[in-house]
Amino acid sequence: MTDTSEDAAALEPVSSAALQPVAPEVAAAPPLAPDPLALPPVSPDDPCGPDLDLEGDTDFLNFAAATEEQLPASYYDFKRESCTASLEWPERPKST
Repeated sequence: MTDTSEDAAALEPVSSAALQPVAPEVAAAPPLAPDPLALPPVSPDDPCGPDLDLEGDTDFLNFAAATEEQLPASYYDFKRESCTASLEWPERPKST
């Protein structure tokens, strides 16, 4: 069996300087499918609709008054300062 120049070159050692890490290609995430149970935006400028409480909508205010007593008392005692969860994403370690 005789070695060709290509076979001989394949057997030669490669210097570590020639080996560079290759970043894996990350495919973009596919767009999320719309939730079939979600309602469409009310309008582009106000996607959640008007503030019914601020407008004094009678049906909304009656609903809020009727359901208010069903919430636990702790719901009304919430203090944002007591929340210790971070609102920022932690720094992600860089891969080496």
